[in-house]
Amino acid sequence: MVPDPIRIAMWSGPRNISTALMRSFGTRPDAAVVDEPFYAAYLADSGSMHPMRAEVLASQPNNWREVVTRLLGPVPGGKPIYYQKHMTHHMLDSFGREWIGRMRNCYLIRDPQASVAILRWPISASCNNGSCSSGKRIDWAAHRR
Repeated sequence: MVPDPIRIAMWSGPRNISTALMRSFGTRPDAAVVDEPFYAAYLADSGSMHPMRAEVLASQPNNWREVVTRLLGPVPGGKPIYYQKHMTHHMLDSFGREWIGRMRNCYLIRDPQASVAILRWPISASCNNGSCSSGKRIDWAAHRR
């Protein structure tokens, strides 16, 4: 086991090249990767009916606390780098955040106008970085068609 592994928490949203970046880390012999570790906990707690829901619930921990324990525990394969691809929308309000400070947090940020255009979600031209000129956060999920 590596005494102090580097734990990279890469936070992303949809369409941010997060999978490509994760796969590039996966080619490194010194890195272990995990893809969306909170997905099953998100599905279990939110009740969302996503494609392959049953398979995801069966393949990952359904409790966010167990996910955190695994993320902070021994790195798979005893490798010195643990790359964790996280989707920000999987972090429900009920999930604890106290563990996040123990990671090296990175953020994949894309121009919201471009992201929304790809997903065909409406967006106001006066919006920037997820907030409108009123200062209110946009609930992107509520704007899906």
